[in-house]
Amino acid sequence: MLVFPHWNQDHLLLPLHQALTGFHELCSNQNCILALSTMLPLHQEQLCNLIDLIAIVKHTPTIQLGILDPSIKPLWSHNSIRSYLLSIGFLSIRSLLIFRRSLSNRQLLIGSLQLLISLCLHRDHKILECLDISTLGEEPKSATLEPKSRLQSLQPLLMPRQEILVRSSWMKDASYKREWEERKKLASEIAQVTTNYNRILDHAKWWHRDVKVPRVSAKSEPGSETSNKVKVMSGATPSCDRTPLNGEDSLQESLHQTLKMRHEAHLVLQKRCEEITRRQVSAIRGCYLPFTEDH
Repeated sequence: MLVFPHWNQDHLLLPLHQALTGFHELCSNQNCILALSTMLPLHQEQLCNLIDLIAIVKHTPTIQLGILDPSIKPLWSHNSIRSYLLSIGFLSIRSLLIFRRSLSNRQLLIGSLQLLISLCLHRDHKILECLDISTLGEEPKSATLEPKSRLQSLQPLLMPRQEILVRSSWMKDASYKREWEERKKLASEIAQVTTNYNRILDHAKWWHRDVKVPRVSAKSEPGSETSNKVKVMSGATPSCDRTPLNGEDSLQESLHQTLKMRHEAHLVLQKRCEEITRRQVSAIRGCYLPFTEDH
């Protein structure tokens, strides 16, 4: 059963589409694919510099760049990256780096840019249409959680199995009043997560019920005014089962196919609900993590 990818909680459909499109363009050159397999994976800093270089050449193909430039020298001195750049049309003449303009090389250049942007966390696909000078040469920064004071009234603890253990005394001590606002914010975040994922779960069930599950059409429902008449074989007594002229094989095959599609649809719904539950548990765990000892 083919399911249209409407589930896009991580916003990965566009990067996946761009990656497949770019890879399809690169498949026309065997040397390029071989150099790409040798080059990847790359650190995010190298990937950002490589994307900036290809984007500059894409928007200004006649530009001549210096190999000793601080942003280009690390790339050109890297053997696998240099081999890849040569395979997509770059050429070094003395101390200059130029791009050999041709239809095939431009196809490889654009395909490389689409694929590499999909693998980068710090460059988006807007660079394909317009070159943002403010982001050129910008080094990626690692995201860090804001430090928060540990809740003494809850004492959340991250267990080895990625479970959150909360311990609270039945008596209200001084920390209970002191941490009232933080506890209130934490409860509000958890309630928001629960509400959001309940809405997602309801949407998944609605999509399964009204879109995916095969249903019997109104014309074939028993007792319907517009139900089609079925001709049966003659010669049988009223107490015998009537045999349709078209035979029972077609009816059995249609019934079997419908039941099979319904079973597959239920499996898809079950997997989707399990994934939603895992995401909800992970999101609730993320609400507690800033208050644990490890953070």
